[in-house]
Amino acid sequence: MTVQPYRKTHVLDFNIEDENTKVGRDITISVDTLEMVNIEVGSSIIIRTDEEGVDELRDALHRALTELENIRYEKT
Repeated sequence: MTVQPYRKTHVLDFNIEDENTKVGRDITISVDTLEMVNIEVGSSIIIRTDEEGVDELRDALHRALTELENIRYEKT
């Protein structure tokens, strides 16, 4: 059996601005050969999760967007 060397593959970089400080937070997404997703927030936070964790995070963010739409709708 051949063992693959550890490798991390960059997926995406983006920036999210903080409403209080107006300082952006750099976000870097990568995947590795251990089948983990690495979400780096600035230089202080790294979220390392598997496919299920990514799916749960995606669902939570989608629910948050839906709630924002509801709030906007109620204001009109």
